[in-house]
Amino acid sequence: MRRIATVALIFALLCSLAPVTSSISVRAQGSDPYTRIGLAHAADVRVAASPSGVLIEWRTSFELDNLGFNIYRDENDARILVNPSIIAGSVLRQGTPLDSGYEYQWFDGGGTGYSRYYLEEIRLNEPSLLLGPFTSVWSANLPQTRQAELITEVAAQANVSAQAEGPAGIFDRVASTPATIQDQWVIAAQPGLKIGIKQNGWYRVAQSEMAAAGFDVSGDIRNLRLFVDGREVPIAASRSSGQLGAADFIEFYGTGLDTPTTDTHAYYLINGSQPGPRIPVFGELHTEAGSPTPAPPSAIMPARSTSNENRQANVIRKRNHAIVSSNSAGGFLYEIQRKERFLYFSSLLNGAAENFFGDVIAAPMTKTLNVNGLQTASQATAQLRIGLQGASSQTHAVNIYFNDVMIGTLTFDS
Repeated sequence: MRRIATVALIFALLCSLAPVTSSISVRAQGSDPYTRIGLAHAADVRVAASPSGVLIEWRTSFELDNLGFNIYRDENDARILVNPSIIAGSVLRQGTPLDSGYEYQWFDGGGTGYSRYYLEEIRLNEPSLLLGPFTSVWSANLPQTRQAELITEVAAQANVSAQAEGPAGIFDRVASTPATIQDQWVIAAQPGLKIGIKQNGWYRVAQSEMAAAGFDVSGDIRNLRLFVDGREVPIAASRSSGQLGAADFIEFYGTGLDTPTTDTHAYYLINGSQPGPRIPVFGELHTEAGSPTPAPPSAIMPARSTSNENRQANVIRKRNHAIVSSNSAGGFLYEIQRKERFLYFSSLLNGAAENFFGDVIAAPMTKTLNVNGLQTASQATAQLRIGLQGASSQTHAVNIYFNDVMIGTLTFDS
């Protein structure tokens, strides 16, 4: 069975975050941001020329809403951008006091003693400021230089992306309401098995895995009950009743979490005093296509188990990719999303929404989303969704390329 992909892209900061069936190249360009020339937060700017190039140093008196800086070299009345991308200011830095100044250095190997320089300060809530021109002072020996960090390097330090997928509409569903905290405590306080789920999918937990984690497998299989967020969920069991044997197992559909605080959804399996709900069977599945490929392991541990309380084990996620009868549908709608959370935008007033984003788009950028089982012969229309957040006070224009073919332009104000 093949999937007709509906690709969802969640981009990050624009100065953004992203996905694709193969690859997406995003290019950002803004309108002219200069409105006046004058001294802003930059308290001191020094330019020193040497035989090897020019060193530009500056420090700020305070940085409350500073996104970063650009340096321009003036050659024949033409301003040439020296830095390859925006030099990171305080907004995207972690651990920098926003009410204190900061020192910056940038070495320009193409500069000479005759070069003049402009310093552009890019702020969040106001138009950019252009400071200068600054002329150089000759110095035979420059001090040791520590090149300022670029805004693209700030995010690159922790460039870890999470790709999620599921049936169409999976990312738009409203999460079920958890039970009261008191009800959750009642379940968590019982001897049981705690199963950590990070991705949506069909999971199997074997009797051997339960026993290895210290779970009591001597109970009646029909009384096994599974809970998540205090709500009971149905399971499928390898037999209808009796004690769990070495070949027995349970299966269930688990959903992961994707929040700023955790990526693991905790499920609790307990030996109840009465039978729990079971997943109804509607037809026969044929698995002669081969064994499914196991996904990465998920944490499984005892929850206040009466024996071997501190033992832990790993459970292998097993997905039942079964082949159904030949008269089933040849394809179905499926969504894949890449959502990056490695850059925290502390100065953004974003209401109830989170302030985690992905890469800053300061130059053409490509993001790749892996799609498996794509039905290339389908006549259905694929949908691409992109989320962008402006980081500077100006009009942003972003060209979107899908597999190197331009499919549109997004224009918006911060």
